[in-house]
Amino acid sequence: MRMNMKAIRYTLGILLACLTLVGCQDVEGPLNTVPAVVTGEVEVTSNYIILTGSVSSKAECYFLISKSGDMADAERLFAEIDFNDSDSPADWEYYCGLGDLEPGTTYYVVFCATDGRSEVRGNVVSFTTLDALHLASITYTPWGEESAVDFISETALGGFLLYGNLQGDIWQNNLLIPYDFDNAEWSLPELEPFEGDMAMIAYWPYQQSANPREFAVYNGIDYLYGTCEGLNTTNLAANIHLNHVMAKVKFDIALEGENGIGGTINTVVIGNRNNPETYDRYEAIPWEGMLNMATGTLTPIYNDHDGIWLDCSITPSTDVQSVETFIVPTKFGADMAHVQLWFDNDYILSWTFTETSWEPGVEYTYPLTITENGLVVGDVIVEEWQDNDEGTIIINK
Repeated sequence: MRMNMKAIRYTLGILLACLTLVGCQDVEGPLNTVPAVVTGEVEVTSNYIILTGSVSSKAECYFLISKSGDMADAERLFAEIDFNDSDSPADWEYYCGLGDLEPGTTYYVVFCATDGRSEVRGNVVSFTTLDALHLASITYTPWGEESAVDFISETALGGFLLYGNLQGDIWQNNLLIPYDFDNAEWSLPELEPFEGDMAMIAYWPYQQSANPREFAVYNGIDYLYGTCEGLNTTNLAANIHLNHVMAKVKFDIALEGENGIGGTINTVVIGNRNNPETYDRYEAIPWEGMLNMATGTLTPIYNDHDGIWLDCSITPSTDVQSVETFIVPTKFGADMAHVQLWFDNDYILSWTFTETSWEPGVEYTYPLTITENGLVVGDVIVEEWQDNDEGTIIINK
């Protein structure tokens, strides 16, 4: 009987100890159940994404994003919550938007949940940002050459993007496009995604105020421009060949024999002559031109001006010395314009042009020989622009 009482007391003691331990447990501590974490779909453009995810229970959530599949060097992104009008965490959607991504680049993302002590990761999702609109090639044909080469310049290009085709409304106006020498490419500014077809016009050199349909060009500058159509989300690479807008006019000046003419030529004038009937200037040498880059048409603009004055310093000799410039393309009849050599001793030699046509992208060389009888002009050398596959500029005159 005593043995039984001892056993009963021993048993009661154990039960009491167990009840004490149970009463001391923290029932408010973390639960051992693992929530279901799912990385959702990714909305992708060329430089912006929207990440989504879901979790089966309430937790602190975030996204990890990396360029590496093992999530090395992952960036942590805070997740916003869309409650979807529900009190149940399982119905909530977590999301995050992220910009300034590299176009045409693969990224990896995973949605994560934590209770402050441990982390639960969902599935890893990979995506590739879309290619951005870019200038795949900018080429031109240098004067005197037969083949196109890459165009490179420290001076920026200008650019226009138009809806649909070259006749469409302007979407992006007068973009500044510098050349990136480190990456050997023309660098378009970051653009918003677009739908449908686009056309592009590029020109050089950049002007702060420019209109693609009324683009002013002036004598003395080698303007270039080109176009590209059919750009869309499946064709984001613009290949543009730049056309020469101006005509190039060159004078090769030489002295015949031992002609003892003195002085130095300090100015060459390509000038408009006076109409002997009205005494007005002939409209032969334009003051400027107005180019419509969408249609490829150029309108010379004339006014009552003397012409083009080229500074130089040439002491005539039997060796050829040259003066050249770029002129707004034009056409004029015989005796409407002249070229004059002005000497520092007030001596002037002059020659009158015959019927003349100066076309865009064509170089004209005039051999000028100083003789005892005055200025003699040899056969004009015309060097056609060889690579003109991108279209011809039409002169409106």
